[in-house]
Amino acid sequence: MAIEKVLNIIVPCYNPDTGWEMIVVEKFNELKAALPGTKIKMILVNDGSVTGVDEAMINYIKSRIEPFQVIEYHENKGKGYALRQGVKTADGDFYIYTDIDFPYTIQSMAEIFRCLLNGADVVVGIRESEYYSKVPVRRVIISKLVKSLIRYLLSTPITDTQCGLKGFNRKGRSIFLQTTINRFLFDMQFVKLASNNKSISVRPQIVYARPGIVFSHMNYKMLLGESVNFIRLISLSNY
Repeated sequence: MAIEKVLNIIVPCYNPDTGWEMIVVEKFNELKAALPGTKIKMILVNDGSVTGVDEAMINYIKSRIEPFQVIEYHENKGKGYALRQGVKTADGDFYIYTDIDFPYTIQSMAEIFRCLLNGADVVVGIRESEYYSKVPVRRVIISKLVKSLIRYLLSTPITDTQCGLKGFNRKGRSIFLQTTINRFLFDMQFVKLASNNKSISVRPQIVYARPGIVFSHMNYKMLLGESVNFIRLISLSNY
């Protein structure tokens, strides 16, 4: 009898838009249908939300998803911090994290999982070219600037580090938990740590935005604050 594989889906949450709980349930069920025979656990990390999350919404999900776990704390710490809390809590063979609105197709998530089953330790979602036609111009400019800076300043073969869809196995989990950045650039730190570790197999995988998804504008104040972390990543050779 084959041993059932456990896939943890970890989703951070901060002041989500109306209807987020219905999207979570819908996409979770679609993923289950796409990956028959796989035990899938949902872990939601409420990163200090002050609006958009209440007990009724949590109970809505609990009544429709099993197994489902919620991690909550009062102070907003950032996406990187939130995901580390979820990964620390999770126990299983595989881990995938994405955003609360599930911005990428279920097929993209399934392909990330299949790459892990085929031996990759870390799978990094790479946004296909049409993605940039679906996001605000400011976000396009910032994304392309970040990719250029990574290409010239960081020694990592993957330049699209900021895609919000990634997966890893237990070996990749240990690398992810070595990250220390709490906000925007935790993804970049993770990819750099994994790429620099010769015992870790890192594989890029093209992913696609789901139809109808609306990507938000990036916050200039947040980006300015993250410049310190970017300098850190450049200057510290062990990152």
